Amino acid sequence: MEQRLRRKVLYIEGMSCTSCEMRIENALKKLDGVKEVKAIFSSSNVYIAYDENHLGLEQIIQTIEKLGYVVRIKSDAAVVSKANAKKEKEDKLSISQLLGIGIILLALYVIIKNTVGFNFVPEVDQSMGYGILFFIGLLTSLHCIAMCGGINLSQCISYKVGKEADKDNSGKFSNLRPSLLYNGGRVISYTVIGGIVGALGSSISFSGAAKGIVAVIAGVFMVIMGLN
Repeated sequence: MEQRLRRKVLYIEGMSCTSCEMRIENALKKLDGVKEVKAIFSSSNVYIAYDENHLGLEQIIQTIEKLGYVVRIKSDAAVVSKANAKKEKEDKLSISQLLGIGIILLALYVIIKNTVGFNFVPEVDQSMGYGILFFIGLLTSLHCIAMCGGINLSQCISYKVGKEADKDNSGKFSNLRPSLLYNGGRVISYTVIGGIVGALGSSISFSGAAKGIVAVIAGVFMVIMGLN
């Protein structure tokens, strides 16, 4: 039977991140008759090509809506106009939010610098009691949550989305698997990379400017990861 290839652009309400893209794409690729599918969260669009002999548009819409999203056919001019207006409004809000966050961070920096300072966490030594050690541990854990929490969350979501329809993901420990994989990989990679960097550090010394450049590059990389 000759293929009747049909292409559609769907507007998806509620698609907000790359994990949403993966979730929708994985669900649609499992449908018999889907030839191509691409979800783009930044425009809230899903581009799909399917064979009308095996699949109908209603089934595609139902599959997406079962995931918790609302589907609009992009050819509807009113929907397009509404989507563009919504995106323009969100862009304005995001600029205002970024400016507000920047002002708050600057204010916090000035307050901390002129009060307790940035070296208020005491250095650990043998004379400290368990209470002080516990308190220092709580303070340093905030750093771990801020730095690794978002990465851990994004990795767990991506893993769950990629495996949500697989039968082998319904076992007793399936919910713990993403966290175990993330933390196991983190410990192993930190150990290996730390050993390599330590070996290099014993033979190579960096100037103050070089250390600053490395810190800036690392900071930019972490910001990019956070935005993704």
